[in-house]
Amino acid sequence: MRFVATVLGRAAYWLYPQDRHVALKNVRTFYPNASDFMQRSIVVRSFQHLVRTSLDLMALAAESPTRWPALTIKHLERLEAALGEGRGVVLITGHYGNPEILALALKGRCACPGFLYKPTRRGWVIDQFRRYRQTVLIPEPNLQLLESSTRGVRKAGQLLRRGNFVVMAADLTWRSGYIPVSFLNRTLRMSRVPASISLRTRAVLLPVITVRDRDGGYDIILEQPIERPLAVSLSDAERAMTETFARILDRYVDAAPEQWCWLQLAVQSEQAKTPKKS
Repeated sequence: MRFVATVLGRAAYWLYPQDRHVALKNVRTFYPNASDFMQRSIVVRSFQHLVRTSLDLMALAAESPTRWPALTIKHLERLEAALGEGRGVVLITGHYGNPEILALALKGRCACPGFLYKPTRRGWVIDQFRRYRQTVLIPEPNLQLLESSTRGVRKAGQLLRRGNFVVMAADLTWRSGYIPVSFLNRTLRMSRVPASISLRTRAVLLPVITVRDRDGGYDIILEQPIERPLAVSLSDAERAMTETFARILDRYVDAAPEQWCWLQLAVQSEQAKTPKKS
């Protein structure tokens, strides 16, 4: 599978010039001091990662579990502790690794989990996610797939108040619900919705990152909960908590930038701050 993803990913790099242009623009924005070779290498490897991710979703949608990639959950006790108290949990994540596997990996951890998503793109990669959604996620009787909208956020709040968890990606914004944060030494717009709904429902804000390992499996890493700062306003708390998650995601992206989705149209930095040294 790794060889197939390598070949198809490189082919996709050349066959989709518009996506290639967007990804290169974003990589050059965040790594301005890297060589042109390094910038293009990150983008090529990111295309290969997306293909590998799609192949993994196809395997997860297959009937035989023997084809599934290995899934290892680290620090599961952090999720269990919050749920054990009867509190809801906002699992804040980003488009890094393979976040779509979270609903399957955390299956059975609460009565009615939710998964907030925003179908903004088209193409083969998205088609594989939709197939995975139709064949794996939707048949789960208690899983709530929530579209990123006011109605979806309201439903997510209801699930959280009943002590469930809801997965939300913060690096894909919609409407005006974003906060400018420091990310890879630039300024990036990141969604304020996960922190906002956590504060309003008193749910735990728990970062979770999926990382593909060298063997092709995934480590699902539950970081320390992000606590609300004391003696600050709601808006300041939203900002501080979102910035804390941005620092966590920053660390993972800088370690393996090819695992982040550079094709997201929301990955638009504002005026540069201090350039990152490569």
